[in-house]
Amino acid sequence: MFRVLNFLMLSSTLAFFVTGPAMSQSLISSATWSKPISFEHCDSSGCKKYKSIGLDRKSVEIGQSISIVNSDNGETISELIVTGIKYGNQIRMCWINNDANNDPPSYIAVGGCKP
Repeated sequence: MFRVLNFLMLSSTLAFFVTGPAMSQSLISSATWSKPISFEHCDSSGCKKYKSIGLDRKSVEIGQSISIVNSDNGETISELIVTGIKYGNQIRMCWINNDANNDPPSYIAVGGCKP
């Protein structure tokens, strides 16, 4: 019984150290990025994910607006007023959202992100 408990504690600790840093995110007030990855647009009818997007800027601060364009057809999908930016330092990604406006929030995922 004691060996089983030790094994469980060891495996859960190992899992935390392996996944913990990759999953850590911090809130930042501005960001610059090299590549837009996707846009999750949410409204009262649900959420839709766009993977082929373009953005009207390569940096943003909280309070600014950013336009998201569908790269497949050139149409504007939405304009987002930025209320939060999460930065994943291990994977250099940012998630730019408008969580004060929607529940659930719409967000943009960008790569090559720098605070």
